[in-house]
Amino acid sequence: MTVHIPMSVCSTPSWRIGEIAKLLAANTYNTLTYFDASGIAQIRYFPEIMQDALSTLALLRKICNSTQLGNRCAIVGNPGYPWLLVALACIVAKIEIVAIPESLEDSEVQASLQDLSLDFVATETKFANYNVFQGLPHLNLDSLLK
Repeated sequence: MTVHIPMSVCSTPSWRIGEIAKLLAANTYNTLTYFDASGIAQIRYFPEIMQDALSTLALLRKICNSTQLGNRCAIVGNPGYPWLLVALACIVAKIEIVAIPESLEDSEVQASLQDLSLDFVATETKFANYNVFQGLPHLNLDSLLK
């Protein structure tokens, strides 16, 4: 059964995606809880998340050897804290994110990206050698685990 909610019931957010850095930095009361690779719960306050995202952005600039990162990044890996950090870094830098399902094989990713150009990629180790990513600046998501 599909439930349709009238647009009049949905409220328009009072903020824009470009304001996310400021909003996260100012929100000192909410937290994000995630589980690390060993299954231990990690708790981060929103300002800590924003600081981690800005550190990730600095790392991306170093990897790309440029302050201008380009227009488009692919992220491939299981959903998790490193994935979130790259996504937030891209949002802050106004970079389009191409989220690639971690279930796709190399040939499927290549077919999916056929008409898209990428400026850099962030992947888990197991996806780093995909042919479609060769020659692109690369950030290993596994290196962001804390």
